[in-house]
Amino acid sequence: MRLATGHAFTAEYQEQFHPTLPISSCTCPCDDNTLATFEHVLLHCPLYTQVRVTWMLTPQDLDGLTWPQVFNHRGHVDHLLEFIQDTRAFTNPISAR
Repeated sequence: MRLATGHAFTAEYQEQFHPTLPISSCTCPCDDNTLATFEHVLLHCPLYTQVRVTWMLTPQDLDGLTWPQVFNHRGHVDHLLEFIQDTRAFTNPISAR
């Protein structure tokens, strides 16, 4: 639900709700110059390539789908939830410790 509403712990969330935090706190661990956006983590981050393949969330699997379509399809939502559980992506950094 947090991803669908834009309230997950992503770079977009941090920029909107915690703009005073340094930009380095919302970069992806794969590259200090890449923001950990929802799209980057879910579709492009090399750290999660194998998990994306496992849960059929590769750019090819989602080709042509909009995010509302992904969130409105039970199979895609189930795979997304499994991806999040496996990777702990979009988790509150404080609670992940």
